[in-house]
Amino acid sequence: MAARELILGSPEQIAARFPKLDDSQIAALAGFGQQRDAQPREVILERGDLHHGIFVVLSGRVEVIRVSTDGATVLHVLDRGEFTGDVNLLSGRGTLVRARALEASTLLEIDRANLRQIMQTDAALGEIFLKAFVLRRVFLISSSVGDAVLIGSNHSSDTLRLREFLARPDGLDRYALSNVGTFLLKEQTERLS
Repeated sequence: MAARELILGSPEQIAARFPKLDDSQIAALAGFGQQRDAQPREVILERGDLHHGIFVVLSGRVEVIRVSTDGATVLHVLDRGEFTGDVNLLSGRGTLVRARALEASTLLEIDRANLRQIMQTDAALGEIFLKAFVLRRVFLISSSVGDAVLIGSNHSSDTLRLREFLARPDGLDRYALSNVGTFLLKEQTERLS
């Protein structure tokens, strides 16, 4: 089945979710990973995968795909300097998406332990990864992908407010990180209490 395209939002929102690492940042990561080749159509990550970390695209292109009972939907096509991953990598849970090479590609694979080390020792790279991971998770939640789904009546003002809040591009500012991968909606929690 062919994957369908999904509109992810404005170019600014997409760029925030999928930042491009520059050559110096890629060089800084090289010692933490293994370079590998991927063949066209090769699946490099499968939904639920617990064994891989992130893949940084060095050459070629990799598509990130949401897989559901409704079929497959392309979330983004990664180019040089872009990387896979979301907060599940840091919390030890399985990935929520599939990643597949669109063409012959060279990738830098960084395992989960080395990713944690990078995030603890390099503040600039750690911030890039964490912000991208959180924004991706917020997008996946607002798109009903993964293990957190908003349940409520379409006629409820509280449900509507929460849905709009989760879809906001600046929603990241309203989250507090407590135990990596777990997010609390402070503003909404206080209103519902």
